[in-house]
Amino acid sequence: MGACDLIEFQHSAATLALAAGHDRMEVRDMLGHTKVATTERYAHILAEIRKWIAESMERLLSSAR
Repeated sequence: MGACDLIEFQHSAATLALAAGHDRMEVRDMLGHTKVATTERYAHILAEIRKWIAESMERLLSSAR
């Protein structure tokens, strides 16, 4: 596993942990971040994913009417 693969794994693990409802401080500790602000970028990704899902569902429901 290369360095890039490890970083991608870290990003995926953090995003999934936050999506599963784990506290941001827990995820920060898991990743070894000193500041929760560093961990916040994963929460930002989740917000984007949730927005994309909501927009997709809205389009789907609108087309079914």
